[in-house]
Amino acid sequence: MVLNQMRLINYRNYEDASPIFTPGFNIIYGDNGQGKTNLLESIFLLLRGYSHRASSTKELIKFGEKTMFAALEFRDQDTTHNVSLKAENGKKGWKLDSKSESSFSKIQKLTGCILFEPNDLEIVKGGPDNRRRFINMELSGLIPPYKGYYRQFERVRLQRNALLKQAKLNNTPFDELRNSLRPWDNQLVQNAAKIYNLRNRYLKQLTNKSEKFYRGLVSPDEKLGLKYVTNIFDSEIPKDVNEISSVYKQVLESELENDLERGFTRKGPHSDDLEILVNDQNARLFASQGQQRTAAISLKLAHIDLYKENLNFLPVVLLDDILSELDINRQRNILSVLEGTQTFITCTNPSFSSHLKNEVNKIHISDGVIK
Repeated sequence: MVLNQMRLINYRNYEDASPIFTPGFNIIYGDNGQGKTNLLESIFLLLRGYSHRASSTKELIKFGEKTMFAALEFRDQDTTHNVSLKAENGKKGWKLDSKSESSFSKIQKLTGCILFEPNDLEIVKGGPDNRRRFINMELSGLIPPYKGYYRQFERVRLQRNALLKQAKLNNTPFDELRNSLRPWDNQLVQNAAKIYNLRNRYLKQLTNKSEKFYRGLVSPDEKLGLKYVTNIFDSEIPKDVNEISSVYKQVLESELENDLERGFTRKGPHSDDLEILVNDQNARLFASQGQQRTAAISLKLAHIDLYKENLNFLPVVLLDDILSELDINRQRNILSVLEGTQTFITCTNPSFSSHLKNEVNKIHISDGVIK
C-alpha cells in the first residue's frame, strides 16, 4: 500500500493541513514542538484505527474546537481508497470510500503500518507490561481478529476478578463460587486459547525475522533470540487450540484458592513475558544500551517481512525521531533496509537525506503549518 495525501482539520495543533506524500521517503522536519509527531500520529490513527498517544478521540481535537476531521487517500495495488474519521461531541464516525463503517475492522484489512518511537527501548529494558503491549499492538495490526480476542479476554477477566473480590468479602462458600465462575471461566479459556495460538505462531516467525535484521544491523557474530515466558505451560505452547483450552482450564481450577485469596486472576496471557536474548543472555540485564536499542529496532523491522509474507503487501513505516539516537553506520543500515517501503521520518535536521537513493519528499512543519 502507498499513501498519496491526507487532510487534517482541527487535529491537535493543525487547523487545516493537506500534505502530499511520495512513495519513497517522506521526511517531516522542523523544530521541536511544531507538530511533527502529531502528523505521524494521524497517519497511525487512520491506518490502525486508534491513537498510540491518546486514550480518547477528544484529546485529538484542536484546543477550543468541537470537531475534528482526518482523511487519508491511499493506493492498494491498482485501487485507490479513502479512509476518514470525524470526531464530534464525544462520538466518532469512520468512513471507507465515502461509506460509513460501524467499526474499523473492514478498513484494517486494507491497511498496515509499523511505528518506531523513542520509548521502544522499553520493549527491551522495561518491565513485562512493555513487552506484552508490544506483542498485543503488533499482532493486532498483523492479524486484526487478535485484538477482539484480547479485548474479550480482558473484559471477562475483570468480571472474574470482581466476583473473586466479592466472594472473599462475603465469605461465599467455595463450591458456590466455583459454580458462579464456571461460565466466566469457559469464556476466559476460549479466548485465551485463541490468543495463545496466535501468539505462538507469530513469535516463531518474529524470532527468525528479527534475528536476521539484528545481524544485518550489527555483526554476523552477534545473535538475537526470543523466549516466550508463560506460567501456564511447562514447555512449548501446544499447537492444538483444544489442548491449550484444556491445560488453561485445569490451571484456573487448581489456582482458584490462590486467586480467591489475592482477589484477582493471576495466571494467563495477561501476565506472560517475552525474554529478549542477545548472545543467549537476557538483554534487559546484560546487553549494552546500543545492543538494546538495536534489538528493539530489529523487532520492529521484522514486521516488514511479516506483513509481506502474511498479508502480501508492504506496510507503511513511521519513524518518530529515531535516527538521532543512532550512530551514522546504524542510520545507513536502517535506511538501506527501508528502501522499497514508503517511510515517514520525523527529525529536526534532514541532512541524513543525502544518503538516500530513493525519491525523497521533504515536509517542513512550523507551528502546525506545512511549508
